[in-house]
Amino acid sequence: MEKIKTQMYPSQKYILLLLLVLRYPIDKESQEFTKIQSHILDDYKNCPKCFENQSDFCKRVHLDYHFDENLTNNLNILFGVRQNRVLSNNKNSSNKIFAKYLARDFDFSDLNEEVNENEMIRKLSQRFLNESRLDGMQFCPHSEIQRFIQLFAKNYTELNIWMHMNINVQPILLPHLHSLGFPVPETYATCGFTIYQSFDGVPLADLYSSDFITKLKIASNLLKGAFKFSEGFNGFRIYITDLNMDNVVYNQNENKVSFVDLDTVLIVDDHHQKSESKLIHKHEFLECNDCFAFSPTDICASGQSDINIFAVCQLLRENLTRDRTKGFLYPVPEKYNHLESMLSECVDCKEITCKNRYDIALEMISRMEEIIIKNAS
Repeated sequence: MEKIKTQMYPSQKYILLLLLVLRYPIDKESQEFTKIQSHILDDYKNCPKCFENQSDFCKRVHLDYHFDENLTNNLNILFGVRQNRVLSNNKNSSNKIFAKYLARDFDFSDLNEEVNENEMIRKLSQRFLNESRLDGMQFCPHSEIQRFIQLFAKNYTELNIWMHMNINVQPILLPHLHSLGFPVPETYATCGFTIYQSFDGVPLADLYSSDFITKLKIASNLLKGAFKFSEGFNGFRIYITDLNMDNVVYNQNENKVSFVDLDTVLIVDDHHQKSESKLIHKHEFLECNDCFAFSPTDICASGQSDINIFAVCQLLRENLTRDRTKGFLYPVPEKYNHLESMLSECVDCKEITCKNRYDIALEMISRMEEIIIKNAS
């Protein structure tokens, strides 16, 4: 059986690096805005036709915002661990935004000035449809790709759409999902491959030591998010294949979970499926060395998959090496052992012995919310 593996990265380890950050102060403003502008200029140079209209936000962001003085930003600046930055508004420091540079290593030779736009589209579409994609966006069936592209044609050129599907789909996908009420950040602007989004909270990795009721609120929202993405939009189902505690954030004041990294997704058009063939694909755990493995062929052959539910249940119960002490809900208090049992049933759901994962998830949401309400009174 075909398997696709997506590498999952552990949360950053700060303690040892903190000494280095304190020892070597960083001139963030000059270094970071210079770096961002350099990225944007390089993006324009690599594909002038892809970024012809720069928004006003791109032109003024360095005047309206400054980089936060925090450990995460300093580590990223000093070591380049992640291309993510938190910025605060100069007039209102509580107004924060998030900046991410999204371009991966990519051969831009197909996009140079000497190639006309139609030829660029042909080469990009050929590359997306023909190459074996181990990460980034995947789509099936290929025969329906134009229907997906037409959804975004009102706001983006065809060249822009194909370019982002090849390199990083988030600049076109996230604004559309946000407009439909999906739990994703609001996108303010995309400048080259730098995207500016609402700051929606702190990563789950930083909330591992939270009290159990707070964790239950997060868990309930995660499961609801899994349902939302599985239902999808316009007949397109979205399966998140890189779910980890760094890719989800939580705003405790609003009790809001946001999925902040949707580059590695499998999008399935089930609009073409005949109603009688829309069977639910039941994901089974596939052995993989500290990564998430799945079969896109099996998922694409079905009308719907429960892989999002599985991914959330696994995140709550264990890490990718199946260490239950690293699950987000660990430790589950003894009086809530029934939740742990349901989580185990959800993760280890076998084709014959267990019921539908969607039913298990709905029951867990109901039980979690009962506990939350009881503890609020």
